[in-house]
Amino acid sequence: MRMKKEKYKGLLQRINTKLGILKCVIYALLLIAQVWYIVLTVLRLQTRSPWVLTITPYVAVAVSLYIYSRQSNSSFRIMWILLISAFPILGVCLYLLAGRQSATKRIGERFNESEEKNLEYLPEDRAALEKFQAENKDHYGQAYYLSHYARAPLYDDSRVIYINDALLGYKQQVEDAGNAKRFIFLEYLQIENDECFAELKSVLIQKASEGVCIRIIYDDIGSIAFLNKRFMLDMKKYGIECRVFNPLAPVFKVFMNNRDHRKIMVVDGNIGYSGGYNITREYFHLTEPFGHWKDTAVRITGEAVDSLTAFFLSMWDTIGAEEVNPSWFFLPVHSKDSSIQNMYIQPYADDPLDDERVGFEVYMNILRGAKEYVYFSTPYLVITDEFKEELVSAKKRGVDVRIIIPGIPDKRLIYHVTRSYARELVLAGVSVYRYNIGFNHAKMCLCDDFVTVVSSVNLDYRSLYHHFENGTVIYDGMFAKTVSDDFDDMFSASSNITKDDLRKTGLMESALEAFWRLFAPLL
Repeated sequence: MRMKKEKYKGLLQRINTKLGILKCVIYALLLIAQVWYIVLTVLRLQTRSPWVLTITPYVAVAVSLYIYSRQSNSSFRIMWILLISAFPILGVCLYLLAGRQSATKRIGERFNESEEKNLEYLPEDRAALEKFQAENKDHYGQAYYLSHYARAPLYDDSRVIYINDALLGYKQQVEDAGNAKRFIFLEYLQIENDECFAELKSVLIQKASEGVCIRIIYDDIGSIAFLNKRFMLDMKKYGIECRVFNPLAPVFKVFMNNRDHRKIMVVDGNIGYSGGYNITREYFHLTEPFGHWKDTAVRITGEAVDSLTAFFLSMWDTIGAEEVNPSWFFLPVHSKDSSIQNMYIQPYADDPLDDERVGFEVYMNILRGAKEYVYFSTPYLVITDEFKEELVSAKKRGVDVRIIIPGIPDKRLIYHVTRSYARELVLAGVSVYRYNIGFNHAKMCLCDDFVTVVSSVNLDYRSLYHHFENGTVIYDGMFAKTVSDDFDDMFSASSNITKDDLRKTGLMESALEAFWRLFAPLL
């Protein structure tokens, strides 16, 4: 009987997955149809009204000049100007529909209001900053930037534990959730409602029955193959509230391109998780379509968890009714760990609705200040010219610059672009490694045996410019040593891409990579 029940659940999950994919395809076709209808309307006007035909080139030039004058990334400007030059009507229509940052102004204002309200509960970090400045002048600039421009306080009284495998982190999450007394928050791009989520789901249901407040945020497109409205209704029956970020709609809107890529869990305001993994099968090695799936995270305890609580509540308020009394979720007094010595941490968040690219600046600041070495781990390498130049500049200063990318790709198109950027960096002297045993999904940075970043931020345009992201900067030598050991293990499982390897790339393949790089800002 039990086997039949499990078989039925598996069949139902496969049906839901196929329905989710079908929904994406149908909506994509509807969006294409809308754009095509607008283009056809303009073309029809050109045949009936000669003045429309006359002004079209001038409109295209005016829009191109506007794009050129904007204070935005050069790659975005080049992509849109080339598209408008080649296809004036289509290019202008697409830009007006999807390229204007101002089109998300209303959503941005709502998010900023919610963020301001919740960030008020975070502590002043003046004393910690002054202490850090006296002890670590070389890295004070990063701490100052995050504190003043990202509203991310510096903490010197919290502990961080490194998690080098998603499955180990998940097991600890289940245990911590089982000890919850007040509330549990979950915010993930992807949650797969099958055996990988079953253990945690069971604990959440039990805790909800005990009166613990349980809240879940998941991204609609990220989880569309796994979750639907039935999941929300089922959770609601158990007293668990769910909210969907940016639901997919068959109507063209700019904000659809912005997704919630954050990975956050908070338990009782005193334990928090942040990192690179979602709650789906491949992360926990239940299936291995791309070989060994490498991912990492951190477990935070102490006052620094307040930052994760604020990040979650800001998103919760933005996509639903505002929290009446958020102060209940911030502990007035946190448990102190007397063993903590000289460990500083800064959890931070980034959103695409303002002009502050926090994830980008965190990595750039590290590169600018690197003296001995800087290591990156990323699943995708689709970077801006500014970032590429900073990597090469660090190498020219004598810094050992290394980047680990996957050996087995999960998305073929993006992997072609990743290899294109890897080729440029290798030719410039930067060391790029392929993780031979599988897919490297970890998003990390390690610098000079002291600064570590563990985050949800990929080295690609989507993470750096389009997505809601979060991460943690840790300033501590002992923690850096632990992460360094893990990097060494990853390097030993990887192969260094050489210039001889690059010569094996065919002309057709190189041309294809160059073509797709034109659209890198959208990837």
